[in-house]
Amino acid sequence: MTSDVDYKTVMTKALRLLARRDHAKNELKIKLANKIQDANVINKVLEKLEKDGYLDDKAFAIKYLRYRSELGFGPKKIFFEMKNKGLDDQYIQESFDTFDSSWVELTKDAFRKKFGETKNNEIDSKNYEKKIRFLAHRGFSYNDIKTVLGESPQ
Repeated sequence: MTSDVDYKTVMTKALRLLARRDHAKNELKIKLANKIQDANVINKVLEKLEKDGYLDDKAFAIKYLRYRSELGFGPKKIFFEMKNKGLDDQYIQESFDTFDSSWVELTKDAFRKKFGETKNNEIDSKNYEKKIRFLAHRGFSYNDIKTVLGESPQ
């Protein structure tokens, strides 16, 4: 195969992947590298996609943060997911800085969705610990969890 045909093939695969959902540059690079061995062609395609505005890590970080937070995940989990996708620390930080929702409110929403209203009249420590584990596993901070459960964070 010639380089021109490889370029068109890689571009087509990249555009198909991007048509399904947005990707981080590194995430797309890994997916393409699994199918195509020529790293130079992949890099050229990624540069072209960035130049044309199809691939934008900064915009992806903002969209991904909004999307995952709306699904009920907390900042810690989302942060590590973004790192695993290969996003630059600067873009991650900027997305969190511009995020306009309250993490306490999102923690309350996740709690209500799973357990109903936030009433802390339960003395059962097993249930209480279950609620804390659930919210912590979702990536919410301990202070936000304590606020939602009606305790003052220490």
